[in-house]
Amino acid sequence: MKMIRRKRRIRMAMMMRRRIRRRRRIWRKLRIRKRIRRRRRKKKTMKTWM
Repeated sequence: MKMIRRKRRIRMAMMMRRRIRRRRRIWRKLRIRKRIRRRRRKKKTMKTWM
């Protein structure tokens, strides 16, 4: 019985870790998109300066 409980805990921990990883990937994508927007704005300012 103790072994089964431990396995269940391990499975739950693995699922939680996977969910956290997925969330982190989504956050990274959002950050990358924000960076691209900022870079585009900087390029526009460079053109106006030229």
